[in-house]
Amino acid sequence: MSSNLTNQHSSIKDEIQKLQSFEQNCLQGLANCDQSFQNFAANSSNQMNYQQQFEKTEKNAMITTYTFLYLNNLKEEKMAELGEIEKKMQNEMDSNILKKSSVMSEDGGFQ
Repeated sequence: MSSNLTNQHSSIKDEIQKLQSFEQNCLQGLANCDQSFQNFAANSSNQMNYQQQFEKTEKNAMITTYTFLYLNNLKEEKMAELGEIEKKMQNEMDSNILKKSSVMSEDGGFQ
């Protein structure tokens, strides 16, 4: 198997793992955002502050959601790329097996 394909495979897997970690961070950020707002709402009696906090929380949640969706899309692209690399690696292995089998049959080995 070519070392180039192996290196690409390893590199893409690493990228996917990083993207998954970033996705988890986004989800945790959303949960924290929600919890912070819930805590604020439970302790706030000022309607003006409540509205400002709501708008701030909503904005942060939207940014985090869009970031998550972007990261998820990148991860899906990398997973498709990884699938193509794995297909190439499998084809290369199959080709090498056929070559070895052909050489063995020419040398009088099993057919």
